[in-house]
Amino acid sequence: KPAGYVKLKKMPADLLDRPGEILELKRIYVLRKYYGSGIAQKLMLKSEELAKEKGLQKINLAVWKENPRAIAFYRKMGFEIIGETSFDWGTGKIDNDWVMRKVLNAG
Repeated sequence: KPAGYVKLKKMPADLLDRPGEILELKRIYVLRKYYGSGIAQKLMLKSEELAKEKGLQKINLAVWKENPRAIAFYRKMGFEIIGETSFDWGTGKIDNDWVMRKVLNAG
């Protein structure tokens, strides 16, 4: 049975509009009952493997600034904060997000 999923997209620029192909992590979700099981790490490692297979050296993502659990996970996985962006929900609500990036090792 599915326990989580990841959604990735190859992009021509990063989330700060700097040119250069990059893999963007659009979504990563794990069902709550599987928190702490290592599934999120496995999904992230598979994402890195796919990026390398496509010849991409970086992964970036946006994460809500008020989500300390996600931010801590991404830091643990080697991501660093490189800037800020915002997400417009289309309802008048805007979330302020960190842009995080991981540079992948060649090989």
